[in-house]
Amino acid sequence: MTATAAHKPWPIAVVIRFGVSAALLAFLLTRFDFDEVLPNHPTSHTFVFLALGTLITAVGVFIWAVRWYEVIQTFDQRVPLVAVLKICLAGLFVGNVLPSTIGGDVLRVQRLRKIVGSGPIALAISAASSRLRAI
Repeated sequence: MTATAAHKPWPIAVVIRFGVSAALLAFLLTRFDFDEVLPNHPTSHTFVFLALGTLITAVGVFIWAVRWYEVIQTFDQRVPLVAVLKICLAGLFVGNVLPSTIGGDVLRVQRLRKIVGSGPIALAISAASSRLRAI
């Protein structure tokens, strides 16, 4: 068995994850009052602003991933940008879900360590320096 095959989830685990995600999403949508959130008379500007806000947020996350990618490169670690983007998105999710701000950084370092395989010191420094550069 190869190293990458050992990390792939079992198909039943993927089905369970999707099922739990769909159940949680359905639960949240039943508790959501759309009439209070949506404007009474939406115009084309409403949807333009929504699309523009979504695009700006996506570009911001991409720039954040590229910035961390460049920091990782300074430590002579070769990681694909797509992998760094996936790690950043997972870290962003964990950072928003957990009550502390450090949870996403811990996840980013842990996931990057799985890819790179080097010691945690350089990886932790890369996450810390990425956070400090954002200030």
